[in-house]
Amino acid sequence: FLGAASAVATRPDLLQSLFVDYSPNCENHGVYTVRLYKDGIWHNVIIDDQLPVTTDGQFLFSRCKDPSELWLPLLEKAYAKLHGCYECLMQGSVPLVMQDLTAGAPQIIKFTEPDVDFRIKNGVLWREMDALLHGGSLLTVQLREEG
Repeated sequence: FLGAASAVATRPDLLQSLFVDYSPNCENHGVYTVRLYKDGIWHNVIIDDQLPVTTDGQFLFSRCKDPSELWLPLLEKAYAKLHGCYECLMQGSVPLVMQDLTAGAPQIIKFTEPDVDFRIKNGVLWREMDALLHGGSLLTVQLREEG
């Protein structure tokens, strides 16, 4: 979840579009509507601002570096609500979460595929990724542990 949310955060327009009728002046009266895409449909998920915290008041799950920024824990809460629980956040793959946050179709490049090494060496892969990035696409990298 965090990898996809971080990628979306690089595009403020996309991030803001997830929060329906969001008021930057905190005039939401503790209620937020978050738009998330699941199973081919945009869902408006209504949440309150009661976020899980530890006994010392720290957010229990994700948080921004700036403690006054609430977009990440609110987005995470809405995502957990839509998918049934916070534990579901750990089970989703980055491409699926990206799709849920953007409605975009993820393109996966596996570096173990035979043609990828050739595309890297001749610069084709870099040019493709550069074109995607400059075209407004979000790019993430996911590493898989060996074993």
